[in-house]
Amino acid sequence: MVIDGSTRKDGNTAALLRALVKGEACVTAGRLSGIAPCVNCGGCRGTNVCVYKDGMEPVYAAAETARFAVLASPVYFGNVTGFVLDVLSRFTRYMVDVYGRLPRVGPVKEGAVILTAGGYGNPETAEKTARMLMKFLHVENPVCITSYHTDTVPAERDAAALSAAADLRKRWFGS
Repeated sequence: MVIDGSTRKDGNTAALLRALVKGEACVTAGRLSGIAPCVNCGGCRGTNVCVYKDGMEPVYAAAETARFAVLASPVYFGNVTGFVLDVLSRFTRYMVDVYGRLPRVGPVKEGAVILTAGGYGNPETAEKTARMLMKFLHVENPVCITSYHTDTVPAERDAAALSAAADLRKRWFGS
């Protein structure tokens, strides 16, 4: 499954996603802008079913069955996009209790975090956040593929990032 937190169909994040999943049939969360964040309404307590019906159902289904999970996001203001945070906050429905136990959705998965950033700033917080969010998808140690300084070298020309994506694609898909 792929959670794509970018709003640009042909941007830097998309370039690295294409390099990783090239030609593979992957369930994707697609464009995430219509999904609202968890508002902690409590509607899922006792049922583990979110009361909001806004497009998250395919995301839940993919998370419950996927062998691989990819979280891809440009870095905005030092972190993953709000779209990513909104979607992954909705995995609260899987929590067993309200005392901080992380949900474990579906089987243990291999995973990857793809982050792209241009300009200035430190993407360290984005990496830390993305790795923590992957735990919601039952990924403990995701591979991190990054292309920073995309304002000077677009991701589609970042040899190191493209090579990392190709290596992971070979490991996961054999091609």
